[in-house]
Amino acid sequence: MPRDRWLGYIKDYDGGTLMECRLSTRINYLKLSQLLALQKLAVKRRIEQSAPSVVCPSLSFWKENPGQLLMPSAIPGLAELNKNGELSLLLSSGRVGAAPQGSGALPGGRTGALGSKKGPFGRAGFAKGEKGLRAASLKAQIAALLSTLEKHSSSWPFRRPVSVSEAPDYYEVVRRPIDISTMKKRNRNGDYRTKEAFQEDLLLMFDNCRVYNSPDTIYYKYADELQAFIWPKVEALGSF
Repeated sequence: MPRDRWLGYIKDYDGGTLMECRLSTRINYLKLSQLLALQKLAVKRRIEQSAPSVVCPSLSFWKENPGQLLMPSAIPGLAELNKNGELSLLLSSGRVGAAPQGSGALPGGRTGALGSKKGPFGRAGFAKGEKGLRAASLKAQIAALLSTLEKHSSSWPFRRPVSVSEAPDYYEVVRRPIDISTMKKRNRNGDYRTKEAFQEDLLLMFDNCRVYNSPDTIYYKYADELQAFIWPKVEALGSF
């Protein structure tokens, strides 16, 4: 905030940085929640106009054909997904098109062997797709968790690597430095293949802070505060 705006009105603190919050005269802040709700509704309606929802009829194939198999691509709505390659991912995952045990003719006189070992419909394809989806899910969960951690008000000392100009001897004391931006980069590169690998880096970041800083510093307290905040969320990550 420019000095001439507050000088003579409020107390001047040495070393303090004054912040300002600008309010718009066009917004009624007493009704802000209602305004946001109206905006969300308007956006939702516009999306529905440009891309209306498609509701497909439910399946009755297995009720009418007990013990037979249905190709996933024959399910209404799934074929359209293949324009973006999404159907191939679903097929290789083995999560769609599952049927009761047994084999038999498919619609239109086709036959299929979802139990064969080869191809995207085979057991090998299922296992490969399932593994890929689990890895993608863990990566997304870690990305969301790091974003939550980064937004915490006490996370600012951990967001970027420690600057040598601020702590000249830091890298002499801390041999394995780590920070939130580095973990985000590692996650994007797929380095965290397990929850435990991510936990190790996260705990290392907090331990580094406690090793370098004394218990009476704000940085030490921030490390304790952040670990208490984020660790239950880390433990809640899916098992992979």
